[in-house]
Amino acid sequence: MLKATPPSGSGSAEGLEILRPGIFTSAQDLGRPGQRRWGIPLGGALDRFALMASNLLVGNPVGAAGLEIAGGGLTLQVQRALLLCLGGGDLQASLDGQACPRWVSFRAQAGATLRFGAPRSGFRAYLAVAGGLALPSVLGSRSPAPGESGRLQAGERLAVGPAGPARPGRGLRRALWPDQDGPALLRVLPGPGAERELWALRDAVLTVHPDSNRMGLRLRGSPLGEAPGTLPSLPVAPGGIQQPPGGELIALLADGQTLGGYRLLGQIISADQSALGQLRPGQEVLLAQSSLSEARQLAAERRLALRQLAAELGIPPGQSGLDSALL
Repeated sequence: MLKATPPSGSGSAEGLEILRPGIFTSAQDLGRPGQRRWGIPLGGALDRFALMASNLLVGNPVGAAGLEIAGGGLTLQVQRALLLCLGGGDLQASLDGQACPRWVSFRAQAGATLRFGAPRSGFRAYLAVAGGLALPSVLGSRSPAPGESGRLQAGERLAVGPAGPARPGRGLRRALWPDQDGPALLRVLPGPGAERELWALRDAVLTVHPDSNRMGLRLRGSPLGEAPGTLPSLPVAPGGIQQPPGGELIALLADGQTLGGYRLLGQIISADQSALGQLRPGQEVLLAQSSLSEARQLAAERRLALRQLAAELGIPPGQSGLDSALL
């Protein structure tokens, strides 16, 4: 079990108890940026926007650790009164039998039970807790250590750190809610020498294969056929689209490797990588070629939206964590 110890002077270690872990529930923050040169994946939340926005809504810095609930099925009990916020996919969450709001902070009293059903839209929900999960830090992150799955088990208890002055009822403007219905459109920068292959994928409808995980999503339906055999290894990053020899495509996620010897078709722009993390088995995916200028503009717009949210909530720039966070 996790040995979650709150910071000194924070009071009770009580927070959340996992009663039923669901398909795959893990504690995640924003990962380990700056460690890839040592071969250590970024890790952290697959839908970074959802975790960051939810943290702000309960008064946390954007990088505080919360729960990533993949596929639903989680049941947990609140051990003391807490301020919570749910972002990301709609997993039909309920608190003591009453439907929980998404993208708005709410109170949960001691003894309350929070349940998650099957995904209605998206695939991963994020539960932010005022004060953040007080888990051990490994290489600067409270996400699972490299080489660990991090899947939580029934009976595990997660401590919560000291909370700030945030209050319930603070929400994300509806215009900022991500669209998680229908086919997902992902914008891609071409990989080295892969412009022709990426262009050939423009009309293809790809499908997320169930044999996917936090390292990468397998995408079926590519018209490209077989790829060349092993190539010289190149640096790869979350959002990279690889083409193994069999032709099936793989979109790398946060736990993906740092080097790859498959053809690199392109890089999904950062503004679309949260949408990538919400894809569920069987969902259709469309790829569109992007440009560096578009990618930079969309990333700037997403960061501005989070800065404006922090300002609306009265969180000073130096306390939001946005200055150092990768989006």
